[in-house]
Amino acid sequence: MSRTASHISSVRVESLRAKHRELDQVVQELSKEWGVEQQKIQDLKKRKLQLKDEIARMSGEN
Repeated sequence: MSRTASHISSVRVESLRAKHRELDQVVQELSKEWGVEQQKIQDLKKRKLQLKDEIARMSGEN
């Protein structure tokens, strides 16, 4: 992999990690509230897992 492609991949992985952390915070906050739709929380958790899988895949490419 070229240096440029490696750099772009690293930037993408860091962006995915930031989004994962953001979703984690949202899930934690929503879990504390009463009356929040559990489906919404489950959808966010599913998205977090998708991000985690993509991070793992991209990290393995480096």
